[in-house]
Amino acid sequence: MLLAAYAVAGLATLTSAHGWGDDWAQYVLHARNIVTGTPYGDTGYIFNPDAPYVGPPEYPPGLPLLLAPAIALFGVDIAALKAVCFLCFVAMLPIAYAVLARFFGKAPAFAAVVLFGLHEQVWTLRQLIGSEAPYLLFSMAALWHASRERSGSAAGAGAISGVLVYASIACRSIGLALVPALLLDAWLRRKPVSWYAAFLASFLLLVAAQNSLLVAPPTYAGELVLPGLQLIATNVRGYWDVARDLVPMPLGVLSHAALAAVTAAAIVGARAARGTPLPVWYLLAYLGVLAVVSISPGPRYLLPIMPIALALAASGVAHLARRTAHPRRTIAACAAALAVYYAGLFACARELREDELATCAACGELYAFLREHTPAGSVIAFAKPRALALFAERPGWIWNPDYDESTFRAKLRERARYLVIAAPGTLLRERYPAYVDARFERDIGTRAFSNAMFTVVELRFQFLHPR
Repeated sequence: MLLAAYAVAGLATLTSAHGWGDDWAQYVLHARNIVTGTPYGDTGYIFNPDAPYVGPPEYPPGLPLLLAPAIALFGVDIAALKAVCFLCFVAMLPIAYAVLARFFGKAPAFAAVVLFGLHEQVWTLRQLIGSEAPYLLFSMAALWHASRERSGSAAGAGAISGVLVYASIACRSIGLALVPALLLDAWLRRKPVSWYAAFLASFLLLVAAQNSLLVAPPTYAGELVLPGLQLIATNVRGYWDVARDLVPMPLGVLSHAALAAVTAAAIVGARAARGTPLPVWYLLAYLGVLAVVSISPGPRYLLPIMPIALALAASGVAHLARRTAHPRRTIAACAAALAVYYAGLFACARELREDELATCAACGELYAFLREHTPAGSVIAFAKPRALALFAERPGWIWNPDYDESTFRAKLRERARYLVIAAPGTLLRERYPAYVDARFERDIGTRAFSNAMFTVVELRFQFLHPR
């Protein structure tokens, strides 16, 4: 009943609006290509190697394959595509509970799933088209299946585990952390050789099929650099800071204290467990990958292991509570404090402003102008090239904000026919170099369109040199 109520509430509150972070638009473009038979990577997003952090030329096919049926039925309907991701999240919750209950007990598992599902930042995910929910679903399913005690075919179990691990990686490449976790757990549990053979065979065959038919893993090669101590130290500090953002407090020092308390409780929970459970091996492998991969730390990368961390913390709190004079009162007080805290998180949550939405009215005017008044195939330079490629149906390219003025002019002359400039005071304006002003606009071309949020400049073939 609780799960059904959660699902109904989530689906009933979905909207057709979406924020700017335009990796979601590239997933939708890939899905639309699957439906229409267009080459998978022909999305209209022009990858700039000077700005690789925007996104790779192609994303793995996990989420696009899930979105494709909805696009076939409803077209590019934002609410319908959000529903696909949200239903993946709803389906994940009972699987996560089953995994966590097996290793940490029913009460800590239930507490972890409730705390995770009702966290304000997690609840907000239902309004996003993103890979987080599908990845959570498949990674938790992989952990659940691999940890089952089976009397049947070891080869069959290994093959299914390989499929689930591949499905996880097809949603997010960091799913590679599942491979060492499952292999180590299999070795500790003395699984037969047939399990290893079937696991690796099914996993590698699916990766090879993806490589040959859709997209190859090397699209993420820019993130796979040889890690040094400085990178590791930067990542550790960065992920501590973004983890602190998951337990926001009025003062920064209180957020540090809250995160330290959760971490300490999780360590107590891990020490109280018998041996090292598979979810803990996965958590450690996942954190190890985050520590050495060259990507900017963000809270979204911590969400897949958040249920495990919460289960460990809940188990640690229960362990410590049993040592008090009144264990039930202690746990009830903790639950009451968490309820008040969660209510505060929702009370402090804010709605996105109009300029933070890729679906705003002014954005629609921009997309309509580009579709109707620019030649097909015209390359548009814009701060959000993938959203532009989706809605304006024109190729989108983005600059590196660190370009000096001469370099930016040269790159525009080489790559684009139009430049879209965001108005001062809007969210996207910070993506533009400071020298992009009225003088710069006059020098490089002619204004073709303008509204409250955007100006479209048709670029001249030869720009004047900067003064």
